[in-house]
Amino acid sequence: MSRLTSTALLLALVITVVAARVVYVLPDGTEGIVETGTTTTATTPTTDTTATTAATTHLKSFSCENRAQGFYADVTLHCLKFHRCVPVVDKDNTLLYTKQYTFTCGGGTIFNQEKLTCTRPENAAPCTNAAAFFEESNLEFRNIPNQTT
Repeated sequence: MSRLTSTALLLALVITVVAARVVYVLPDGTEGIVETGTTTTATTPTTDTTATTAATTHLKSFSCENRAQGFYADVTLHCLKFHRCVPVVDKDNTLLYTKQYTFTCGGGTIFNQEKLTCTRPENAAPCTNAAAFFEESNLEFRNIPNQTT
């Protein structure tokens, strides 16, 4: 192998190793939305360590058991996540179980229980008050129009 070829291969190897170690810095507000397996990795520093700790660990902090159909803020996780509860019934309309879907608000937003959407924290009802809005904000989900066959 010529000296030029050896140098080119060595240079390519060094570039590959360096490129593999590049650290990506994401904009503020993106921590907690990059997930790997069952743990979320915060990619930017934050001053709110409580929210970051909550976002980095998927806790089974919410249950749809005994809840009506609707959307629910996860107050334990500081409203960074919210849940959709959907009753599953049999042909006689007997409740079998309630299915739970879990979602994560992105880009520095939290779930606003009053509006049922992810919004900037300064535009949302305080997360600590979210449970007070559970019933009222989900009333429309119980109004199922009559089906015609």
